[in-house]
Amino acid sequence: QEQRRRAEAQLNVTHRQTTAILESITDGFFSLDEDFRITYFNAEAERLLGRRREEVMGRELLEAFPEAKGSVFELNYRRALRDKTPISFETHFEVPPYRNWYDVKVYPQAKGVSVYFLVTTERKRAEEQARFMEFCIEHMGEQAFWIDEAGRFVYVNGAACRTLGYTRGELLGMMMWDVDPDMPESRWSEHWRECLQRKCMVFETRHRKRDDTVTPVRVSANYVVFGGKGYHCSFARDISEERRAQA
Repeated sequence: QEQRRRAEAQLNVTHRQTTAILESITDGFFSLDEDFRITYFNAEAERLLGRRREEVMGRELLEAFPEAKGSVFELNYRRALRDKTPISFETHFEVPPYRNWYDVKVYPQAKGVSVYFLVTTERKRAEEQARFMEFCIEHMGEQAFWIDEAGRFVYVNGAACRTLGYTRGELLGMMMWDVDPDMPESRWSEHWRECLQRKCMVFETRHRKRDDTVTPVRVSANYVVFGGKGYHCSFARDISEERRAQA
């Protein structure tokens, strides 16, 4: 009898610890039994789905969330339950009020499944904006360069490759002074500090192409910080025609 009481006490402690963990995680979490009834619904699930646990606990999933009927959510939950196989997927749900991107992980249990999920809409929007910006920079007419503090090219766009006659891989293995004869390595540190102080500089210099011809360019150099590191984000435009017109 005493051994049984100790076992029950330990079980209660374990249950409280598990509950505390599930209530503190940043994922939404809920569990379903073999009959597809919701047996647990944590605080983050309440926040992300806008439903109180009192409204959904003990109810069959599709009764509590009829919007999920026939969706990829229902199909994957049932597949994980049937096949006893973990499933991960990311999907966009179009039905209001749950119109969002979701990153979902489903784990089969002895009698049901556990579901962890995150709403990833903001991340998706940021990724889409980043892809759009990269597309714009890649297809702009001006040459674009990202240069690190050592003077090394860490990004070049298509216009830079076409204008200078190098492949992207070749340019990414080069230094600023390999392209700009007016910016020797000995001047780079001074130039870096000046751009750091001013944040934005516009100046004229020259770029040497692969065929060794040299063309005048006007450069707009901007000091930016990304991922805790500083870079020169520079845009260069060939001003050969402008110089000829002036002459």
